[in-house]
Amino acid sequence: MLAHEVRKYMGYGDPLGTSMLKIVNAMQLDQRRGIQEDESSEEALWPKLLELYNIASGYNVFDNLEKVMDTLTEGYADWTGEDKEDYDEDDEEGDEGW
Repeated sequence: MLAHEVRKYMGYGDPLGTSMLKIVNAMQLDQRRGIQEDESSEEALWPKLLELYNIASGYNVFDNLEKVMDTLTEGYADWTGEDKEDYDEDDEEGDEGW
């Protein structure tokens, strides 16, 4: 029921997850590690991402959130969805070695 309510008000697609994935893809590996290692408080980004992931699991919302988590822990991931055509090859500058 939650997924239906979210989609009813927010529409289909995953603009939040897509945006988060674009940001994470633009980060250097050491920056990604810094997010994972920052457990200074419950308000740090990593614990909040884990909480969001656990809440969203099973509700068919935030389709790209799993890719965001994988990218933070493993490397680079492509995103899917409506925004993909907005991807510009200039966005890849500096991504060598990922």
